[in-house]
Formats: sequence, C-alpha cells, structure tokens
Amino acid sequence: MSSFNADLRARLAEVNASIAALHLRLKPLEDARKQLQSELDGIVYPVATLPPEITSNIFLRCLPPSPELSSPVKAHPSMFTAPLLFLQVCRMWRNIALSTPRLWVDLHVNLGEFPHEMDEDDLEKYIRDWFGRAGTCPLSFSV
Repeated sequence: MSSFNADLRARLAEVNASIAALHLRLKPLEDARKQLQSELDGIVYPVATLPPEITSNIFLRCLPPSPELSSPVKAHPSMFTAPLLFLQVCRMWRNIALSTPRLWVDLHVNLGEFPHEMDEDDLEKYIRDWFGRAGTCPLSFSV
C-alpha cells in the first residue's frame, strides 16, 4: 500500500511540476497578447481617441432625415438606427449620445408600428425620456 501511495505522490509531483512549467511559459505569452491587443486597439479603434465633441458632431450627421423630408409612413424610432443605435455600441458612445441634446429633439411616432406590448404609460414614459434627453433644445414631435 505504501508503494502505491508513494507512486501516486510521485505522479502528483510530476503533474504539479508540469503545471508550474506551463505557468512559467504562459506568463510571457499573456504579456505579449496584452501588448499586441493594445497595439491593435490603437489601430482598429482610432474613433475611440476622438474628442467627445467631434464624435457628437458625427452622431448628429448620422441622424435619419426628419419626418417631413422622408416618406409619410415612418416607423417608430428603431434600436437599429441613430440615435438609439449609438446607445448600444459601447459605454463611451452611450455617454456621448446621452449628453448630446440635439440628438433627441425630433421624434416621430407611428402608433400603428409601435410594439404591441407598449401601453399608454410606457409610451408616455418613452416620449418623456426621449425629450428629457433634449434638455432645453427646441423639440419637434409628430404622430
């Protein structure tokens, strides 16, 4: 029994030594990955280095045309178009969009296309939240 016990302990020591050796090899690889990711982020995401006011101006230029200029049948604001889309990209874009009042001055609501699960109270809250983001800017609302 003691021979079996000693054999198990020896195998456990070998496994522990292998794990320790792998940890020694893993640390430099993790450091290299971190450095490469940092370099890649600087290349791939240069938009993240723009000042917020520049990003805000770009956001304003991405807004869909106002309802008067577009087709008479316009759907409710979509999570797939500006300005709601900006809220979903990353925390920085969300903060910039929420702090850009002019993004929130126009709202066209097509009641026939609003989600069925949205009752009057939800719709009222939606409209209040939307225009609350506009701050003191002049508002445009159509139904």
